[in-house]
Amino acid sequence: MEAKCPNCISSGLYSCESCTDFKEFCNDHASEHINKNPNHCILSLKNSYHQVNLASKSAILIKLKTIYKDILGIKKTYIQQSIEQIVQLEKKIDSTLADINNSLKICIQQIKKISKIKYVRKKKFSCHLEWALYSEDIDFFLGQVTLPSLAQNDYMIEFIPSNFLYVFNNYKTISLKHKENAGIFLIPQDFVFNDLNYKISSRALQISYSELLITGGSGEYSRSAKILNIATRNIESLPSLNIGRKFHTLTFIDGFPAVLGGAFEVSPSSEKNLKQLKSVEVFKNNEWQRISDLNLERSCISAVYTGKYTWAFGGFGFSTLDSIEKFVNGKWILLEISLPFPVRSSLTYALGDNILIIGGKISGGKDTNSVLYFNPNSEQFIAVRSLQFENNFPQNCFYLENGGTIHAFGELEALTSWDFALN
Repeated sequence: MEAKCPNCISSGLYSCESCTDFKEFCNDHASEHINKNPNHCILSLKNSYHQVNLASKSAILIKLKTIYKDILGIKKTYIQQSIEQIVQLEKKIDSTLADINNSLKICIQQIKKISKIKYVRKKKFSCHLEWALYSEDIDFFLGQVTLPSLAQNDYMIEFIPSNFLYVFNNYKTISLKHKENAGIFLIPQDFVFNDLNYKISSRALQISYSELLITGGSGEYSRSAKILNIATRNIESLPSLNIGRKFHTLTFIDGFPAVLGGAFEVSPSSEKNLKQLKSVEVFKNNEWQRISDLNLERSCISAVYTGKYTWAFGGFGFSTLDSIEKFVNGKWILLEISLPFPVRSSLTYALGDNILIIGGKISGGKDTNSVLYFNPNSEQFIAVRSLQFENNFPQNCFYLENGGTIHAFGELEALTSWDFALN
């Protein structure tokens, strides 16, 4: 389209670049314009410029206005998401500081408690700390205790508590696996203990450096309870369980050995005819005593005693479970949060109040190599360094080497070794 002079509609041969609006002028009106505006710059259009295509110009402007609008939207979204991240970061900082302060509180409590101890009472079951207080061989005990640290997880900084409370209340120097027609194979002692009454459905709990508490099993052994001394190879029978069970879990509750859940053989002749249990028994005053039941019937529970609380993760009911229970003030509380996925027969280990759930068997009967790091304070699970291969650990017995490396037998023949790391 040819440019026109706005004054006389003659062909526009000149333009003024100084005007805010682009203007074309004929020869006469260009002279008139420069006389009125001597500082303006008049340029000849002939052979120097292409006429702008208005449709193309309009399309470009529409595109730029769309980009401008999008930038405004992105700005708004960026501000909103940044504020959300700041809020999340503030919550994370508050949560981490709460974890640190809680660890300081527990440490001070233990310092005050231990400082007052002059004698350790002789009893059937002494916790690891009680043994250490009267032992002269303290180096191995202290070697299992880790120091607290900080670790980077994405853009967040995680506080990794010391495991001292867990080590004070749990013996972790033996891992074992069942050997058909042979008994128990143990590490790091690396020998087979011939106890043909120890069944694959029985469960074991380490109660001293040389003793294992073994309970339950199939058929006539479902109510059995005994202490196996791997140093002397003696077996001491204990009073029977109140309720026979297999595929249960052994841990501590308030420092006392405890059996959790499991399955009861309704008909010993049928392995599939099992009733899942939610009953719990603790060994006190040389007898098994019933305490508050779990909320859900479950076997193959992944349980841990942190030194403060006893936790029960997952297990098997009518299917593999993802629910979590916690023993507080004499009863089990079913938490509103759940595991990221259903799992049973995991290895469990605690760093302060935080808990590691290692491996296990997931829905469909497949083993997993995943490791979850659970922070009860923030109610968050973090996926951390995986096992080198899939495995499940029905006995939950492991050897803790130098406070860092876990060695454990699962259902697989191979020994699993694993070091804690966030990534």
